[in-house]
Amino acid sequence: MKTIFYLTLFILGLSLAGCQKYENGGRASSAIRNIVGTWKLNNYYISGISFTSNLQTTDYKETFEENGSYSRQYVDSLNQVLSETGGWDLDGEKTRVSINGVGSIALTPGWTTQGVNTFKITLLTRKEMWYTYTDAAGTHEFHFNKL
Repeated sequence: MKTIFYLTLFILGLSLAGCQKYENGGRASSAIRNIVGTWKLNNYYISGISFTSNLQTTDYKETFEENGSYSRQYVDSLNQVLSETGGWDLDGEKTRVSINGVGSIALTPGWTTQGVNTFKITLLTRKEMWYTYTDAAGTHEFHFNKL
């Protein structure tokens, strides 16, 4: 009888581990399917305060391809359309996305993404993605909608 009880607990534990959720929504088990596509940045926050109106870039978009290719396109503060390509990968737990092969971006006066290439995913569904990174200024949070 004890064996059945412990076996049931073990199976329940495995099933719950496979259903890991992001802190603001979505399931890690669906990460690859959900992240593939083109995303448009809608909101940008530093430590919970909106800096969206301070962004020096407009029409910022990121594209994640199923084969691991990554591209981004945006209009900078000089009204130049800039495009970059690189690659992307999820960590083993599918809670962090790493982006490589692209440079830093001047987000707002005084803040850039220089040296940042790994972001913590806090929400990922078929239509929304939020990710963050933390530096001396605080936690930078990016909110995207899928196009």
